[in-house]
Amino acid sequence: MVFNNPCACVWHVTNQVYVRSTDYQRTLMSAECNLAGLFPPQGSQVWNDEIPWQPVPVHTVTRESDYVSSLDHCSEICVGQTGFPDVC
Repeated sequence: MVFNNPCACVWHVTNQVYVRSTDYQRTLMSAECNLAGLFPPQGSQVWNDEIPWQPVPVHTVTRESDYVSSLDHCSEICVGQTGFPDVC
C-alpha cells in the first residue's frame, strides 16, 4: 500500500520515540538523518516507493530557553553537584 500523504503514517513512530534537538539547522538535519536510518518505512508506512523515508517529528525549543544543552550554566551545575568549580 502506498500513501499519498506522508503524514498518514507518522503515528507509528511517534508512539515509540520522542526526539528533541537544539535549534540549529545542523543539529535538526542530523536528527532527521539519524531518524531516517533508525525508522525506515515498512509496509503500509511506505508512501513513495522511490523515497525510503517517513516523517518523524523533531521537537526543539528556542536557544534562549534551551537549558538542556546550554553551556552558560555548566559552571553553576558543576559547583552545585561537586561543591568545587574546577572539578567538572
